[in-house]
Amino acid sequence: MNRLINATKKALNVIMHPNAVREHNNSVDAIKFYYNAAVIPGIISIILSGLVLLKFGVANSNLLLSKLPAHANPAMLFAIGALTGFLYVFILTPISAMISSVVYQFFAKKLFKIWTKDISRTFTASLYANFLVIFFIWVTLIPQTNIAASIADIILIIWSFVMLIILISKQQEISKLRAFGGVLLSIVIIALIIFGIAVAILL
Repeated sequence: MNRLINATKKALNVIMHPNAVREHNNSVDAIKFYYNAAVIPGIISIILSGLVLLKFGVANSNLLLSKLPAHANPAMLFAIGALTGFLYVFILTPISAMISSVVYQFFAKKLFKIWTKDISRTFTASLYANFLVIFFIWVTLIPQTNIAASIADIILIIWSFVMLIILISKQQEISKLRAFGGVLLSIVIIALIIFGIAVAILL
């Protein structure tokens, strides 16, 4: 338990002071730390996700859950919300961090030579940048008609992105501008590729 508590405290420190993160973990160590740090906030988020969906229902959800029957019984609503929180914290986040780090590394290092270090450092940064969201994933289940929840969503997105840039800067040992440039170029190129594919399909 002490290990989990200490890891959670360290995750909170990463959230509050991403610029203070110094260590350069390999991918295996990064995943181990992530899962240790995610247990306590993950359990809290799972419970809160269930309670939020129980209160607002799937019909008002911001997610694909809105396609589910609107009149599900309370136990089912809580279970769906809890499962959503569990999947995001313990499965989807590590997978998305892995995919995004591959994309960032390909464009920022291989193609444009903006970054210099190996992919394990990019993965560490991408994974740790999600610490804020694993504490507050339940907020995304609140309908966007709720102004406070919408503002919270925006804050989560912005600060997570700021954390990503700072953490990549630290892990890759480059300036924040170069870190931002690598991420931005990757996002723009992927968006253009998706747009091109969409246009090709429609035509």
